[in-house]
Amino acid sequence: MWQRYLLLLYEEPTEHSSRLQRALDLWELYLLGSLSMTFLGESPYWLYKQGRTAQVEAEFERLLGVSEAKFAISELSKADKGDDNDSVKHSELL
Repeated sequence: MWQRYLLLLYEEPTEHSSRLQRALDLWELYLLGSLSMTFLGESPYWLYKQGRTAQVEAEFERLLGVSEAKFAISELSKADKGDDNDSVKHSELL
């Protein structure tokens, strides 16, 4: 019964149908965002740049496994050496 009502709203474009569509779209985006934040973790690189090494290790263990976590952390620290200056001039890119 309610499905027929929704079909009528989509067939006849009115102010109320467009509001309903926007509300449904926003609800879907909210649901998708909250579910993805539940299952996705933080970026290990970002955590490392913030100085949260314990969380970096936990994320690498979750993503790669315990055996590969130490190697990944050492590679991350090697890649970050000498990278204290986060700003790059436009002329350096060319």
